[in-house]
Amino acid sequence: MKSSIVLVALIIYAATQADAQDQSKGSAAPEAAGRQANTQTRKSAAPVAVIARPGGLAPQRTSDVVTVQATSALSARAFGNCVAFDRLGTPPTVAPFKIAAGNAFVMTSVDWIASLPSRASKSVVAYFFIAVAGGTNGPAATGVAVADSEGVVGGTVVFPTGVIVRANQQLCVAVSTVANSNKYAPADAVAQGFFAADSQ
Repeated sequence: MKSSIVLVALIIYAATQADAQDQSKGSAAPEAAGRQANTQTRKSAAPVAVIARPGGLAPQRTSDVVTVQATSALSARAFGNCVAFDRLGTPPTVAPFKIAAGNAFVMTSVDWIASLPSRASKSVVAYFFIAVAGGTNGPAATGVAVADSEGVVGGTVVFPTGVIVRANQQLCVAVSTVANSNKYAPADAVAQGFFAADSQ
């Protein structure tokens, strides 16, 4: 009788141990699967892309980023009717725009506007010149738009690689009064860009 009781007890004990081992394996499997899933997630995470302007040009400080104005009523003329970008926006006022020696202004975009009643409902080309001592050798950039019925015209031009203006140069804007000619009229414009070291 005693031997039967002992035998039953041994059987129960063995079954209990087997169940405990199965539960241990079952709980370990999800943990291992979780670790594997986490590892796979970390491996598949894509790096954050850093987009740099071609040529490595970029502002180094927030103070390098500036807005420059060419105002037909107030700005000087670089040559003829080409209105100079000579007003630095410094809210709530403006200051003379000057490029210090050893630096350059990199224009990244520009908004322009003009009033040409003679070109009403016709296309108008905006020219952005870089003049040196009052002379130039063709535009550095252009933009084109169609004037409204009153001759008001304007647009925005973006420069992915930037337009570089050096310390001894003058950026200016003019619009064509006659298609395919060198007859220009004043325009107003606001250029966005930044100062950078001139490595020439």
